Amino acid sequence: MKVLIVDDHALFRHGLIKLLKGEDDIKIVGEASHGREAIKMARELAPDIVLLDVSMPIMNGIDATRKLVRIPSHPKVLALSMYDEEEYIFSILKAGASGYILKDCAVNDLVRAIHSVHKGEAFLSPSVSKRVIRAMVKYLKPGGPADLSYREREILQLIGEGYTSKEIGKEVGISPKTVDVHRLRIMKKLHAKNLVQLVKYAIMSGLVRA
Repeated sequence: MKVLIVDDHALFRHGLIKLLKGEDDIKIVGEASHGREAIKMARELAPDIVLLDVSMPIMNGIDATRKLVRIPSHPKVLALSMYDEEEYIFSILKAGASGYILKDCAVNDLVRAIHSVHKGEAFLSPSVSKRVIRAMVKYLKPGGPADLSYREREILQLIGEGYTSKEIGKEVGISPKTVDVHRLRIMKKLHAKNLVQLVKYAIMSGLVRA
C-alpha cells in the first residue's frame, strides 16, 4: 500500500515514517506539510492512502480531502488528528474521508486503520465512534428530522436547496404564507433559531447534499 503522509509538523511526520517503515506491506511514497502540497504530490505519486492532519496552514485537511478524493487515481483519505470534536469529525467525513483516527492511538490501531481504509471499509477511533453515535442518537430524538411530516421534510429539503418561500410554494402547490407557517413549525420542532441552522439540519439528515 502506497501511503502519503501530510502534517505540518515535521517531527511528527518523521516519527510516523519511522514507525510505518517497519510494516512490510506499507510503502511511504512521500510527505507534505499542507493540503495544497498534498494534492500536488497525490497527483504525481498516486498513493493508495493519504494519511493527513485536519488542521494545517495554507490549506486545511477538510478542503484538501474534497480535492484529493476527486483525483483520477482515487486515493483513500484517512484523517489523523488530535481533535475529537464533532465539528472536525463530521466536516472531514462529509468531505470524503474514509476514516478518522486520533494521534494518541497505538501504532497497531493506526496500521489496522490503514488496512481497513485500503480495503474500502470505514474506520473510526473508538472514542470518535462514540461521539458519532451520541450525535446521531441526539439528532434522532423527538424534535429531530425523523419527527417531521412528509410535507415538512419536503419543505425542509427545498429550504436547504436555497429555494425562497415563493419558489417553494410554487413547487409544492401552496401559498408563500403557508410555506412560512410550515417553516416556523419546522424550526420549532428542530429547535432551530435561524435559516442557517435549518440548512445544517437538512444537510446532516441527508435531505440535501453538502
